[in-house]
Amino acid sequence: MKTTVKPVYYANCDAVYDAGHSGLRKSDPGYRKALDRDGDGIACESGDADEPDEPDTGDGDGGSGGTDPRFGTCKAAKKAGYGPYTKGVDPEYAWYRDADKDGVVCE
Repeated sequence: MKTTVKPVYYANCDAVYDAGHSGLRKSDPGYRKALDRDGDGIACESGDADEPDEPDTGDGDGGSGGTDPRFGTCKAAKKAGYGPYTKGVDPEYAWYRDADKDGVVCE
């Protein structure tokens, strides 16, 4: 029987803490830059300090549903500290155009 392992994804630092982690290093499953507010390679390391602010993007999403907020462009997402998103790993990948077709957007 073939089994597939679902990628680890944490919507926010609360989800990281709920999973029993006190922080995620770059090499840990589920780490992503959007959770690493200070950019030191450790996400969600100290309570609210690493929790990213969720900007109001005007689309009604507000960052809910286990994904990052949705922006009109990758440029806007990157400016707010979100991305990159990988095909098959990050649900946000489908929101943006992969112009170079390398499986990564907002890089």
